[in-house]
This record gives sequence, C-alpha cells and structure tokens, in this order.
Amino acid sequence: MSLKSRSDYFKKIAQYNKLIGHGSTRGGEVVNAFHRINNEEELNAACINWGHFPCLVHIGHSLRYKDEQVDSPTKTVSNELYILSQIDTNINRADAIELAYQQSELVMNQFLSFMREDYKAKGKWGIFFDFSLNNANAEQIGPINLTLYGWHLQFFDSNRAIETEYNSNDWNFDVNDNPL
Repeated sequence: MSLKSRSDYFKKIAQYNKLIGHGSTRGGEVVNAFHRINNEEELNAACINWGHFPCLVHIGHSLRYKDEQVDSPTKTVSNELYILSQIDTNINRADAIELAYQQSELVMNQFLSFMREDYKAKGKWGIFFDFSLNNANAEQIGPINLTLYGWHLQFFDSNRAIETEYNSNDWNFDVNDNPL
C-alpha cells in the first residue's frame, strides 16, 4: 500500500476522533487538527496561524528491508506521528505541561485502540500488515513552538515487498545485452 494511503488513513482517524475532530466545526470554525509535516518549521507555522488542538501530525515514514533469499523480501514500515496538545497559559506552567501530556496520551491511546480494533476486525488488510502494539513506542516531546507538548508515536508494520522482485520489463536492454 502506498505511503500516501497510510497518511490518508491517519487523517481519517483524526476526523473520526471526537477529541481531534479534524474537519468538524468548533465555535463556527472548521477544525484543522491533522497535519502532514515535512519539518518542524511547517508545524510551527501551522500552529501559529491556523492549527487546532489536540492535533495529529503525520511526520513521515522510514523503511527497512529484510531478505532471506527464499521468498520475497519483507518491507517494514515505520510510521511516525506526533499527538500534540497546547498548554493552558492561565495555570501554573508545570501543571499545564502535565495536562497537555495527559490529554495527548489519551488521544494517542484512542488512536491506537482504533487501529487495533480495525486490524482485528479486518485481519491483514491494505494499510497495515503484521500490525501489533508490540511494535509501537512513544516518547514525550515538547516544547514545540513554546506551547505544544505531547507524544512522538512510532509503530512498525511489515509485509512482503513484492515490488522489490526483479522484472526484466523495467530495464532497457535486449536479451543479447542482458548483464545478468
């Protein structure tokens, strides 16, 4: 499944979640609480200008391949997300930071429970293969943009990497020039 499809899946979860509510209306304003971010500067701009909290930020992916030279190699995808809340500047800063972490953890746990339930209901399916909470970890992050605190969630899933199998139609040489 494409990396874009994964990002679209995360966005859908952000729309479904009542605490994030991406795309819903809050106070007469459309909630913008899902972001695809290439770097922290983009996140800072979103937060200052038009972001809503708590929010889900899709940071990106990394890939790892394992090849036993028997069947197709395995591709493991690392999914990188931030779940962020904004501190309440009207209370003691230490208390506000703890509350932001607590709210972000609640959203993160709801997010994981949704994916886990979806995976259990559908089994191995198009977005995630071999999905398990055993392959997830999270670290506290913050401050981001001085007022955002939350969690950096990373989880892994894997599938056969059929796309790494050799196909002679992908190459520009004829049978006589074949370097293999």
